[in-house]
Amino acid sequence: MKGRKIDGEMLQEFINNHFKSNLDFSESVGISYSHLYYILKEWVEISYKTMEKFEKIFSECGENINSFMYPEPLIMNGLEIKQIDVFKEDNLLCSITSKDIILRDDIKVECRPY
Repeated sequence: MKGRKIDGEMLQEFINNHFKSNLDFSESVGISYSHLYYILKEWVEISYKTMEKFEKIFSECGENINSFMYPEPLIMNGLEIKQIDVFKEDNLLCSITSKDIILRDDIKVECRPY
């Protein structure tokens, strides 16, 4: 299973709200401080094993880890798509980063499988 990236700023805010320090958090999760540093900088993806450790800690704090994760890419014709931006002339109408996340509420997006 391929890893996913977490929003470093949101993770740092979570740590600030629930732990004494980044070191306290890394020890609670069971990862090295340097690994946490790379995760916060968004230089690395979180492996499945580390994700399980994070899920346990987030759950204990009443949070859902998925709220902090970047969405998985959309797959279109075998290509991984990070986001779809819809423009009218030079104005951005909406930005779609997954089938569940749309920048504007007044635009409906339907995913229609083959």
